[in-house]
Amino acid sequence: MPLPFGFTDPGRQATKLIQQEAEGVPIEMIIREGIWNGFDAISRFRHTNPDYSGESYIMIKKHHEYTNKMCITNVSGDFFSQEAAINYYATLANSCPENSQVNKNYDETKGRGAKLYFPHAPEGIKIYSKENTEEGHMFHAKLQSDGIYGFSDFEDEIQGKVNFVETTEFSPELNNTVGTDIVLMGATLEQDTWVQLNRASGNGTGLGSGWPVVSQISNRLWGPAPYPVKVKIYGEGHTSYAWECLDLKSQIEKRKVNGVIDLPEQEGVPKGTKAYYCYLAGEDTGRYTQKSGMVGFAYKGEVYYNKNNAPQTNRAELSNCGIFANSSKWLVVFEIPPERRYYSSGDRTYLKGLDKYAFFNAFKENLPKEISTWLDDQIENKFDSTDLNKWLRRELQQFRLPFATIGGSPSLGAKSSSGNSGNTGTGSGATRKAKQKSAFSKLQNAEVPKITEYSDEESDLVRFSFIDYEIFINKGHKVFKFRSKKFMNEFDKITSFEIDLEVMKYIIKSSLYRIFEVHQIHDDETVPNKEKMWVPEILEANWSVDTDSRIKQTLTKRQNNRSSNSKSA
Repeated sequence: MPLPFGFTDPGRQATKLIQQEAEGVPIEMIIREGIWNGFDAISRFRHTNPDYSGESYIMIKKHHEYTNKMCITNVSGDFFSQEAAINYYATLANSCPENSQVNKNYDETKGRGAKLYFPHAPEGIKIYSKENTEEGHMFHAKLQSDGIYGFSDFEDEIQGKVNFVETTEFSPELNNTVGTDIVLMGATLEQDTWVQLNRASGNGTGLGSGWPVVSQISNRLWGPAPYPVKVKIYGEGHTSYAWECLDLKSQIEKRKVNGVIDLPEQEGVPKGTKAYYCYLAGEDTGRYTQKSGMVGFAYKGEVYYNKNNAPQTNRAELSNCGIFANSSKWLVVFEIPPERRYYSSGDRTYLKGLDKYAFFNAFKENLPKEISTWLDDQIENKFDSTDLNKWLRRELQQFRLPFATIGGSPSLGAKSSSGNSGNTGTGSGATRKAKQKSAFSKLQNAEVPKITEYSDEESDLVRFSFIDYEIFINKGHKVFKFRSKKFMNEFDKITSFEIDLEVMKYIIKSSLYRIFEVHQIHDDETVPNKEKMWVPEILEANWSVDTDSRIKQTLTKRQNNRSSNSKSA
């Protein structure tokens, strides 16, 4: 008979496993776990009580007794019995009992979720659960004095020491119904977990108003929740009130400019994937919690994204989706069919095994008309591209790059693009691979990319898209304005357009030299690795005193000529 593995010291080893699992999981995820567990509890109760006509919802608020502690209450959830606490809550890799109504639309945590709060909070969680409309019991799970997670014991007059204490003390929301209060006790009894979790939900800012929690929940829910989720809003000098969270899908669909497209099945993008999008600016956004651009992935009723991403990271991902200008004004969420199996990361910010760039490129290749039309309005391109390309080819010849004839066919020293086509990174279908090969050939021949000019105060100064073989120049960037202003103050006979064009020419020239040089030096690297060496921050920095001098010489000569012509006239 096979001999199964076991624990020599179950309590201590289980504690160690929980601590290891909790590494990297943000503390605010306990709110998500409390809500999802509440959904399950309400579903089980309503399944076994089909004639129940009362309200069912989740309430997040300050606890009525421990006013410095956050409380998550499921209203009309089933009784959290002693048996369930011992068999499911106090064990690992063992979720709640299932029925036909539970865990079908949401990704389960496999019995780990709420337990991962304990390493953040040695005082643990107090649970008050009603068995009927009058009474129930309370138990307290925390780090015990012996260093092991477990249920605390209490003194009972009849039974002596017990882990489950009878009580009638419940939140007002549970009057005349059943349900459970989950009180988050934190690191110490003095710690204000309401304020703590509000700040964690809001990137470390704000006090305990409740709005950061509303934002976190609303942005994580995809599609109407099975039961309403409400958050108490507290304001100085004002009576508290409950705010019902609006899921992110509903937020998108209620925007004035929104839409959804079906993405074609291709490598990395499963059949049935949809891409939802909306424009975030230009309307009253009082009820909407997502007010800045980002990309998310919706899977089994939940949105996976990193709320701690820097704005430039979000803009970069939107740029990879084809929204290169004013990207902070757009929201894109990819809805993945539930039958495709992915696994959540521990912090629930991404799905393991998902190639996000495959989705980005699929969206770019099928860019919705509303977005492409809007982008056309952002593009300026007032310059003569023919003259600019001639100037760039002439200037780039001076770099004496050995592997190509600039803007022409490969020289004898050029490597065959076919020999390096395998270094173009991971593909996302036939179209993407064809584009990669074409772009690689252009890069190999040091051809001048397509140049797109636009204005956006938030986007990068300069960005190179390899897949499209296109370079984007942002005249609205503060660095571009700074460089132009220096010359505008000195040359009164030169127009601002001319000065901007000269600045743009040298930004492009220096960027291209960096791109071509990296390609030459690191000829054995993959394109994705090369892309790390021509990121916007590096391209932006390719400017020097000599660059200033070249532009000044050009403008001085032009101004002198005009002064001479003016005198002759």
